[in-house]
Amino acid sequence: PPGIARSMAASLARLAFARSCLSGLTRGAARWAVPRAALPPRVPSSPLSTIARPPSATSPPPARPAGPPPAAVGEAPAGPRRTERVFEFKATKTSVKKLCAVTRLVNVHGLPVWRAAELIRWLPQKPALFLRSLFGMAMRRSVREDEMELKRIVIDRIWCGRATYLRRPDFKAKGRMGLIKKPRTNIYLKVRHATDEELSQFRLILKKGVPNRPAMRARRRKLNPPPPTTHKPRMNFWPLA
Repeated sequence: PPGIARSMAASLARLAFARSCLSGLTRGAARWAVPRAALPPRVPSSPLSTIARPPSATSPPPARPAGPPPAAVGEAPAGPRRTERVFEFKATKTSVKKLCAVTRLVNVHGLPVWRAAELIRWLPQKPALFLRSLFGMAMRRSVREDEMELKRIVIDRIWCGRATYLRRPDFKAKGRMGLIKKPRTNIYLKVRHATDEELSQFRLILKKGVPNRPAMRARRRKLNPPPPTTHKPRMNFWPLA
């Protein structure tokens, strides 16, 4: 029958194609199995390829050792790459009011980050969880990327701001519709690398288990008083008055 003949012809064609592919693969494998020394020398296609190049152009550059360069004999070790850095969490699922209530507990200028994380370690509030995660990220990335010392990473300031609120329609009966708003908040943390003098002058003053920020601010101003300001006379608007 013609159907059987067509199927047999197609099978024979597929078998011949498979044999040709197998033979090509066998020849390629045998060619690559020949050692390079047994192959004939390769003739350059252009006379420019036979020109000898200087060793500096052909040899690869020396490998650079990992980590910071070693300090010379008699020199002080290199400091961190950056002394200040800002970390942030965007659009956290909490409100500004709830987050500020927890942030006030550790928003102390000069407080070490590791100690601030210990102060809010056992707080059950959700904003405290976000703040602990931010402290952990700041310590890890400052040590790894900026080569800061963990004990010298201190808080410069913490602030938060309102992000774009999530809005969803609230469908009601009789064709009415309301609007559901879910707050989102951005958290910002600025850390810096403190010196030995700053660490020695810092002293955490607690009041009922909470940092007493006014007393610490007054002590800091007493140790480092601001420069005196000169009084400038007020300028009158009228030039001939």
